[in-house]
Amino acid sequence: RLGGSGLHLHRHCWRNRVEKCAFRDIGANGVMIGEPGVPPKFDKNNVVNEEVSTENAISNCTVEHCGQLDFGAVGIWIGIAARNKVTDNKVRHLPYTGVSVGWRWDTTWTPCFANEVTGNHIHHVLQKMSDGGGIYTLGRQEGTKLVNNKIHNIPVNLGRAESNGIFMDE
Repeated sequence: RLGGSGLHLHRHCWRNRVEKCAFRDIGANGVMIGEPGVPPKFDKNNVVNEEVSTENAISNCTVEHCGQLDFGAVGIWIGIAARNKVTDNKVRHLPYTGVSVGWRWDTTWTPCFANEVTGNHIHHVLQKMSDGGGIYTLGRQEGTKLVNNKIHNIPVNLGRAESNGIFMDE
């Protein structure tokens, strides 16, 4: 019962583990890792610097009934961050996307790469919005993997754009 997000692993967050937690009845996003923009000290040759959230793990958690105030909220959101793992979670009953990875609407290289979304059970998302997915990826992200996720009960279309099980944007 939070008005904002349940947890945000912001800049400088490395090797944190969030296991067997419940995030429910939250006004905005359930769990957030990283930033929406490229860190100010970004250097393509040194992508993992103190500004980039790296090697965090969200596993065996339940994320449900988030986005109670902000219908554009996401269950688990990874922005500009690298080598994070979202594994074996239950993500359900959300107005918008279940798990989102990436944050750039073009093919510009960013320090968002090698994230893994594996073995999650995602259902009853996109209940109020559209133009998203059970899993939504955005932008260029070398090495990011989506593996063995079970996604179901996605409405056909609640807005002008499509709703998808997996939506790879840009």
